[in-house]
Amino acid sequence: MKSLKELIAYQTLSGKQDIEIIFDWFTENNMEIEGISLMEKLATNKANRLANEIDRIKGNMSMYAGTDILFKEYKPEIASKLNHIIILYILGLDIEQYYPQHIEWLKETIPTLKCPSIFWRDFYEWLKSKGIYFKGEKQCND
Repeated sequence: MKSLKELIAYQTLSGKQDIEIIFDWFTENNMEIEGISLMEKLATNKANRLANEIDRIKGNMSMYAGTDILFKEYKPEIASKLNHIIILYILGLDIEQYYPQHIEWLKETIPTLKCPSIFWRDFYEWLKSKGIYFKGEKQCND
């Protein structure tokens, strides 16, 4: 039986990826059945994570009812863009990594806006964590 330790030592010489070493460990030790069982557990784990993520998104979407407020208080182009960014945030997308232009827009635009009468707290806290504040105030909806 080959140990993982042996395969990891071989990995530094071969340049194989971690997943390839794990595969080699199962195949070289005649443990494919155990590997298949592990795949089932991994699939179940991934399905549970996705279900939890969907529940989180549903919960956030139900708490976010700000579209009407945004369009009542801001020009349509500002409300639409802000709403779009909030939805990206709710979906858990890394706005800074994948949409850096939105971060720049937020930094330029939010300080020119009065805080809306009702605003989604989680997104507001996220803005604050980025050093982005509404016009003339450090606190909103407190």
